[in-house]
Amino acid sequence: MPPGVMRMKRVFMLSSQLMFSRGVENLLGGQATVEIVGRASDAIHALKRIRELQPDVVILDSKDLASVSSRIVASILKEVPAARVVFLNLSDDRIRVYHGEQRTARSVDDLLEVINQDSPRELGPISTQEWLSFAAERAQVYGFLAAVFSSTVDEQLIENLGASHLKLIGVLEQDNDLTGDLREGICALERFQREVSNRSPAAIKAALAEEYARLLQASQPEDRLIYACETAYASAGTPGADSIRAALKRAYAEGGLSLPANTLMPPDFIGCELDFMRQLCTSECAAWSESDRRPALNYQGLEHTFLRDHLMCWVPRFCEALLMQTKLDFYRGIACLTKGFILNEGYRVTELMEWIGAAGDEPTSS
Repeated sequence: MPPGVMRMKRVFMLSSQLMFSRGVENLLGGQATVEIVGRASDAIHALKRIRELQPDVVILDSKDLASVSSRIVASILKEVPAARVVFLNLSDDRIRVYHGEQRTARSVDDLLEVINQDSPRELGPISTQEWLSFAAERAQVYGFLAAVFSSTVDEQLIENLGASHLKLIGVLEQDNDLTGDLREGICALERFQREVSNRSPAAIKAALAEEYARLLQASQPEDRLIYACETAYASAGTPGADSIRAALKRAYAEGGLSLPANTLMPPDFIGCELDFMRQLCTSECAAWSESDRRPALNYQGLEHTFLRDHLMCWVPRFCEALLMQTKLDFYRGIACLTKGFILNEGYRVTELMEWIGAAGDEPTSS
């Protein structure tokens, strides 16, 4: 190719929405440096076509993140290791490149700039202190969400809503809000605070307790509006309830968690799974504080596996059900925050696995 001549970039699109693909085609149509070589509406067909076409860029619809798991992203990169994986949200003009960049697309030129970059951003070293801080922040968010789902809300948690927890989530995710759910969640909780600003803490607690019981604590399981357990979301062709619970117990044992013998919560309850992630992140944090790299990396591997095999598989769908059934902005906010955080975690932790691999250290991950 003559010097100064840009090689045409071959683009493949994956979206369940035909309007998304047409929108991208309209944006990129006629661009001399871009050729749209294919599109698919589901991951299975996409991977087959990507293997055949070997595109330079794969554009994913950010709104499909609940159905496009981190394993699909990993599979895309396995088929075309040099490809750029780009998440695009046409509704708010957000672009996120798989290797940690996010920007606002003010014009088609911004999208072209992302597509035409020759290689992903180089992975820089991450210090022990950075790993430690990151693990501690994630543990705090997991702990907050686990507490909300594990019992009715108390006065202290109500007081914290406008303080550290929401600020932490905002800071932790401000550059990685792939779906917009985190922003929506924080807005919903802020609305709730305004709605109850003239009510006493006791009255707020009573209203939240009533809604929690209505949603999750009906006297008969068949009367519950929402099932907050992983086994309720198993689809055809996936492991049954007994296999899921057995896998969870093995994961808990490997991570050093023993459920209390008298607990009434099943191992696949959302509060248990979120709290397990809190404990893994806390253990990782402790290992980094001792500069004990190998155990820290092993905990990261356990986190990655648990996200991939459990949380990413069902929590986004549970949160959608919660959004449909709740009457309070508090639980609307929690549903959005939980969904957005888990989806972002799935992609971000996969990125961290790449960082570790680039550094020559592989954590234990099945």
